[in-house]
Amino acid sequence: MTYFFYIVCCLFLIVLQTSVIPVFPVLGHFYDLLVPFIIYLAFYRSIKDAIPILVFCGMLMDGLSGGTFGLYISIYLWLFVMVRWLMRFLHAGNMYLTPFVVSAAVAAESIFLPIFAAIFSPDMALPTTGAKTILTQILWGSVTGPFILFFFGWMQKRVDFLKHEVFTEKDELRAP
Repeated sequence: MTYFFYIVCCLFLIVLQTSVIPVFPVLGHFYDLLVPFIIYLAFYRSIKDAIPILVFCGMLMDGLSGGTFGLYISIYLWLFVMVRWLMRFLHAGNMYLTPFVVSAAVAAESIFLPIFAAIFSPDMALPTTGAKTILTQILWGSVTGPFILFFFGWMQKRVDFLKHEVFTEKDELRAP
């Protein structure tokens, strides 16, 4: 049930990012919404829970982007590794640090994307991303990222509660 929840979250974020956000011109330079999801997985989930979901999200984004396959998988895995390493020094539940962590992850993705694209496909023409776009994405990430992380935590608690209720109820029905 937990993997189902993560897959639904991933699909929801991808649909929101590719279909809903482009409709609003003010959100034209929005960041990759899977970045806070990756941070959530790195902070609050085990590696065995997170890696299959990261690969799934990366494969989906690679398929949707039309670019070189493996680009988003690589970026998401590196972001995950960086955030897990950062956990040694930060308390994952500190709401004051989450805007900085999300901003750093958005900045890292903005740096990784052209580097990995150049490595995977050297002949591919890369769009020139201006500093203004990167700064706008970092600002959006620092403002909305903590709320998205809080939402994932809240939803995870609801899913865990429902899972506990369903399985406890089945066990009580089986008991003589």
